[in-house]
Amino acid sequence: MIVTPDLAALTADHFRPLLDQDFTLAIDGAAPCAARLVEVTEGAPLHPSLPRAPFSLILQTTAPPVPWQGPVVLAHPAIGELAIVVTAVAPGPTGQRYQAVFA
Repeated sequence: MIVTPDLAALTADHFRPLLDQDFTLAIDGAAPCAARLVEVTEGAPLHPSLPRAPFSLILQTTAPPVPWQGPVVLAHPAIGELAIVVTAVAPGPTGQRYQAVFA
């Protein structure tokens, strides 16, 4: 069972302490793999009435590159399992880089 925290409540501050830590990334139809959080980027707030500023995560896998864009389950003990969407942005030095955007 996927326990998903309130995605709207997550901010870049939830992920910054997890930089350089491994998550589990499960792409539909493929075996789950390790994905290291290598970047957290926070943008400017879109509007003062919105609860958070947009941010993005870059995850680096060591598995063979899979050019995937779509839903995944991203898991880490500190945040639980997140059902999110990622986009393959570029092959990295040892695998694939994926980006998740939270707006």
